[in-house]
Amino acid sequence: MPGFTGIDLANEIRGSDKTAPILFFTSSAEFALESYSVRAADYVLKPVSKEKLFLTFDELLEQIEAQKKENTIIVKSCDGI
Repeated sequence: MPGFTGIDLANEIRGSDKTAPILFFTSSAEFALESYSVRAADYVLKPVSKEKLFLTFDELLEQIEAQKKENTIIVKSCDGI
């Protein structure tokens, strides 16, 4: 990306949203360690197969759904609702 890196962009995202899932797809392994500093959900090296792409997104969706369940509070009333 001209002018800034994916890590720069991820830092901007983290500045406004601490929990947004961030995925890196890159041909450069050198930034993999830096991705931990922004708590990236995953770091995938290109070229990436269709299977790996779908697996990565499926795993991320599972994490998001699990987080939603953790953040859900169920209150039962006298009426059972």
